[in-house]
Amino acid sequence: MRKRSKTYLYFFVAALLLQLIAVLKLVFVPETIDTSFDMNIYDTYYVIDEFTLIESVTGIYFLLGLGYWILYRLKRRPSIMLSNIHALVTVGGLAFYLIASTVASFIEDNSYGSYYRNNDTLLILLLPLVALAQLLYVINIVIGIQTPYHRHRRRKTEY
Repeated sequence: MRKRSKTYLYFFVAALLLQLIAVLKLVFVPETIDTSFDMNIYDTYYVIDEFTLIESVTGIYFLLGLGYWILYRLKRRPSIMLSNIHALVTVGGLAFYLIASTVASFIEDNSYGSYYRNNDTLLILLLPLVALAQLLYVINIVIGIQTPYHRHRRRKTEY
């Protein structure tokens, strides 16, 4: 018997963990309330409030998990391989960024601390990869809608 992948759990857990991290950061480190996420791409400088960014990513993860959960409840079968790749790149990409940026902030030399951050380079490398993974999500949802879930395996008949 083939097990069904419950990919939606990865996204729900990731959304809850992000929300928990944001709330704990606000409660235990109150000086980070006014922190922002800065990103410079070519000649455009983007400044986003960190809490707003975390809330947005939490909402996106919740919606991704909701899509997989709806397919599960409708007894539709998305591709397990595409689901696993999408979950790994999307959730793993964020986890990798959070871990790498935390480690980089400890290692970072103070002489260039406020002028240049390696987080921008890491983010520019990860964003296209995560964006391509979202195409896998759309393809996977379409496959899941078209492929019904069968309780019993079909047997091949020989002619």
